[in-house]
Amino acid sequence: MEEVLAHGAGKEKHQAITDVLKASTNATDIATIAAEAFANFKPTLKLTYEQLEVKTFPGVKE
Repeated sequence: MEEVLAHGAGKEKHQAITDVLKASTNATDIATIAAEAFANFKPTLKLTYEQLEVKTFPGVKE
């Protein structure tokens, strides 16, 4: 997990996947692997955002 955070934290998700793969594997086709991983990730992310209950912080107007 530390390695994933070191290379992926704070980045756009596709870029984070690419950077983690570059740093953590000997794969030669990083772009294809990252694209497939991101494509598999997107439906889960979409569903999670659709189900997310967003709340304001105390004292913040809605």
